[in-house]
Amino acid sequence: MPALRLYPTDRVEWQPSGLWEVIVVCEASPIEPSPASITMLVNGAPMAVPMTELADVFVLTSAALTRVEDNAGISAHLAPGLNGLQSQPHRPALPNSRQARGHVIAGLALALSGCLLTRPHAPSERNDSFEEQIQQEAQSLVYFGNLDAQAVLGYPLPEKPFRNQAVPPCPRKKSIVEINGGCWAELAHKPPCEEDQAEYQGKCYLPGAKQQPVPRAVEP
Repeated sequence: MPALRLYPTDRVEWQPSGLWEVIVVCEASPIEPSPASITMLVNGAPMAVPMTELADVFVLTSAALTRVEDNAGISAHLAPGLNGLQSQPHRPALPNSRQARGHVIAGLALALSGCLLTRPHAPSERNDSFEEQIQQEAQSLVYFGNLDAQAVLGYPLPEKPFRNQAVPPCPRKKSIVEINGGCWAELAHKPPCEEDQAEYQGKCYLPGAKQQPVPRAVEP
C-alpha cells in the first residue's frame, strides 16, 4: 500500500503525547442525495489525551497535503493505491477488528506514526541577518524569510501565550483579538498558514509583541 510520511521542520515545536494510529475512511452514500460519510478508525492513541491533540494532527496534515496536492511525483507514488480504490466494484463494509481495518481503504488512509507534518528533515536555508536586507527604514516590517526555500506550514495556536507575547488588555483594533490568554493579530488570508503563523479555527494569526517598559528618568 503506498504511504506518505511527512516530518516537522525545526520551526514546528508541537509534539504529540504518544503514538496515534488512525485510518480515515471516506465513502460516497449509496442513497442519493444523502451526504458522503467520513469515518475515523482509531487503532491506537495515547492514554487520557484530549481530542484537541488529534485535531492538531489533522490541522497540520491538512496544511501539509494542501502544499503537495499538485506535486506530480507524489501523485505518481500514490497512484497504485488510488487506482486500486477506483477499481473496487463494491463499497467496503466498515471493519470490526484491528486486522480487518488494515485492509479497508475507501478514500484516504493516513497512518499517524507519532504525527504527520510537513516534509522530510532538511536544513532550513534562512538568511543569517535580517538587517542586511533592509534598504529603507519603515515603521512596521514583515519578514518574508528565504523565498527560495521550500514552503512549510504554520503551527497550531498554543494553549498559552508565548513569554514575549502581549497579554490582555489587547489593543482595541479590529484585527487584534484575545485567544487563550494572549493577543493575536488576525490575518486576511486563510490556511494553509505560513511557517511563522498560527492556525486557529480556520484562520491565520501572528502573536502580538509584548510592550517593553519605557525607561523613566528619576529626579534626584
